[in-house]
Amino acid sequence: MPFVRRTPMIWLLGLLLLTACNGLAPSEEQKTNESQYEGTSIFGGKRGINISKMIRGEGAGAGDRLSAVNKYLWRASLQTLSFLPIRYADPASGFIQTEWYQSSSYERLRVDVFILSTQLETEALEVAIHNQAQQNGAWVSTQTDDATKRAIENAILLRARQLRVADLGR
Repeated sequence: MPFVRRTPMIWLLGLLLLTACNGLAPSEEQKTNESQYEGTSIFGGKRGINISKMIRGEGAGAGDRLSAVNKYLWRASLQTLSFLPIRYADPASGFIQTEWYQSSSYERLRVDVFILSTQLETEALEVAIHNQAQQNGAWVSTQTDDATKRAIENAILLRARQLRVADLGR
């Protein structure tokens, strides 16, 4: 019977809690201010994000892209580095980072690509190569060959131009 004696107290406590929540409802002014944002995205669009369209650089209009990078450089970078496992790729910022690639038992490399512009030009692409060699059981950073960096940049730029020409030919 102790539960029967507590039941009115539980109902009274619940009623008090519900009454206290009455002041949490938004005011008319808050409702009006929030209604202007209804149906919009934090990115400024009225629709959601389609990742596959964003990677391809497609959209409903010219200003519909979220990315500030060249779509041909983006696709060419991913295709050129496809032999390396991709660790991180962000099409909105134009940053690609690969995992460490071990070319031999004592040497490995990692590639970072930065796409800096929407233009298809050499200045819009920056490649950083990180080399490490194993010495006494530990990986130690070594000097990167500039020729390797330029070869990767040139391969990406060449592939980007090929992709652009293919799109123009459609």
